[in-house]
Amino acid sequence: MPERDIFSWSSMISGYSQNEQPNLALELFHEMVANRIKPNEITMVSVLSAIATLGIQREGIWAHEYICSNSIPINDNLSAAIIDMYAKCGNINVALEMFYQIREKAKDVSPWNAIICGLAMHGHAELSLRIFSHLQRRDIKLNSITFIGVLSACCHAGLVEAGEKHFKSMKSIYSLEPNIKHYGCMVDLLGRAGRLEEAEELVKSMPMKADVVIWGTLLAACRTHRNTDIGERAAGNLARVEPSHGPSRVLLSNIYADAGRWSDAYSIRRAMQSGKLSRSPGYSGVV
Repeated sequence: MPERDIFSWSSMISGYSQNEQPNLALELFHEMVANRIKPNEITMVSVLSAIATLGIQREGIWAHEYICSNSIPINDNLSAAIIDMYAKCGNINVALEMFYQIREKAKDVSPWNAIICGLAMHGHAELSLRIFSHLQRRDIKLNSITFIGVLSACCHAGLVEAGEKHFKSMKSIYSLEPNIKHYGCMVDLLGRAGRLEEAEELVKSMPMKADVVIWGTLLAACRTHRNTDIGERAAGNLARVEPSHGPSRVLLSNIYADAGRWSDAYSIRRAMQSGKLSRSPGYSGVV
């Protein structure tokens, strides 16, 4: 392009950020600033999203300071992006401070969603649900993301009855249709509580086809609670969705081993070797 304005730069940064290329989004942002093009609040939402994906807090602090020093207006979307960035970079206390600073001015649900989800992610379920109850008393329209955070908080705290109540209220009170992520939270919640029959029935009653995550969640719960029957069915369904999924075979093999069914465990491992399936090793990252 002979000339690149704020809109062309912002569109490219947003494109990289949304398409799982956060490094390129940040690289382009720094190039934009070097070219003396002043970003706006829309640009900074994409930049903070990229930083949140990478989990690099020093970049997040720099971006936050840049917003303040350049008097970029902090609207609801940008404040939500700042809260989300701090939470995903591991600093939930700063995220909470930011939320308390802007909550009285917030007219949209996005900053509330960011802190509810962030607290749930950090295991602060009680505070997450308390903030949700404050949100319910305000004249702010809730959306499907709100309930991802709420159900995640219930899941971390093991609050099955509360989770079921909130899940049902989505449709009955807020006219929100639960999507596959909400069903996934409920399967996880029931599975962790050992209510595997109910979790399996919920999967069967879903209005959409269960994916790898749903079946994998149920299978992992079966391993935890040593339920071979449901584990076999979950593994079979998972194999139909993704035949080359190695971790599910490992889980099923472990379920058989826990039950003392060594020949079944061995046959699963042998089938994995002959089919050249493998489980990716875990790894840790230091930010």
